[in-house]
Amino acid sequence: MRNRTGLNQYNTSLISAAALVAEPSNLLAQMADPGPGPVPCGELWGGGCQVTIEPPDWSHDQHPNFAQKTLGMIDDPLCSPIILECLSRDQDWYIRAKVAANRVCPPAVLEYLSQRQPLSVRQAVATNPSCPSTALERLSFDKAWEVRASAALHRFCPPAVLDRLSRSKSLNVRCGVAQNVSSSAAALERLSRSRVAAERMHVAANPACPPAVLERLLRDKEPAVVQGAADNPNLPRALRAMWQLARHQP
Repeated sequence: MRNRTGLNQYNTSLISAAALVAEPSNLLAQMADPGPGPVPCGELWGGGCQVTIEPPDWSHDQHPNFAQKTLGMIDDPLCSPIILECLSRDQDWYIRAKVAANRVCPPAVLEYLSQRQPLSVRQAVATNPSCPSTALERLSFDKAWEVRASAALHRFCPPAVLDRLSRSKSLNVRCGVAQNVSSSAAALERLSRSRVAAERMHVAANPACPPAVLERLLRDKEPAVVQGAADNPNLPRALRAMWQLARHQP
């Protein structure tokens, strides 16, 4: 339902967010300007990037470019954390997902967005480089494997959580643990003995893989696994030299 200004609830929430910070007085006029094309973020927030957004269909809106330009500002790494905090409670899931994907999003906001949100929002939180470990632990229990796999790939996921995820029934989740440099030696050892070649291949390419595991993977039956172990920077030079020598022997 539209209010007296002709803007729907989505628009008014954005206006409320913009009013929370001291920005140029013509900010709202620029946001609602129906002119064509993306808005240069630097003109509004001091950045220098040009953002092109493909939002959902807001053709019913009185100001179609209002949403497009505001989404561009949400993507901007210079976007005010106060703006992001306000928009994290927007009724539109797409807006909340864009907020969750911004690396300058405050940890408390990411904690909030990691709970009782649509899949796209939860996954955006799990892939955010600034996601706190407490939110990652919560998302590691998510019902969607996509979210659990994203948490398993996150560099700051706690090792104890990764150890638990290494026993997941989902191949994608286990592969995420196998690729994570924060995975413990025990988790990588466990995954290196998997019957699935993809898991062993990811372990072999992981720079955190223990040398003893890499030595064993050099004798794997899958060429991709062997090559990954040979190219791993954690493989001792002596072992690499012995492998190269054995490979060239007739």
